[in-house]
Amino acid sequence: MKRSLFFLLALSVTCAAQIKTSNLDDIFKEIEIIEKLPKDMLKAISIKETGKPWPWTVCVNGKGYYFQNEKEAIAFVKNALKDTDNVDIGCMQINFRHHGKNFRNLTEMFNPENNIRYAAKLLKKLKLISISWQDAIEKYHSFNKEFNQTYRTKVFNIWSTIRANKLKTITKRQKPIRTNKKFLQNHYIDVFYRKIST
Repeated sequence: MKRSLFFLLALSVTCAAQIKTSNLDDIFKEIEIIEKLPKDMLKAISIKETGKPWPWTVCVNGKGYYFQNEKEAIAFVKNALKDTDNVDIGCMQINFRHHGKNFRNLTEMFNPENNIRYAAKLLKKLKLISISWQDAIEKYHSFNKEFNQTYRTKVFNIWSTIRANKLKTITKRQKPIRTNKKFLQNHYIDVFYRKIST
């Protein structure tokens, strides 16, 4: 996520309504309800940003890395910050250079609930200076039209795929062959990854 948005972001990462689950899909849904965001928008952005919704994702100067756990991710970021502050963190790829000061530490910044809620509040701020959610999504990535329109198109393609796959899940529930939840989730992640890679 390219950032020239630091002037917008006196955002708090705390909220009275605390999420009661560590499941990312549930966190996306709960925060979208709390913040009154369009359904599945956060997940679509997360997939575009990370390739798959994964909390221990890091991008340093445009190169992405996945880690197995928070400890590994934080150790990597601390080392990377010795050379650059252009580091995107977590499932919503919050940029440390522009937003790190709004978190108490890296643990708080990586926390999925905090990371997703911060992105949600940022999108709402951007919506206030935009004509539409489409425009807000563009600005989430960059204020430069040269970059943000392509980004928005990819997010909308992923968003459409999420909704289409949910419809497929509903219509195929009674089929007994490989319709368990784990298979569907993995299959959809693969589809999203192939889409954003092309």
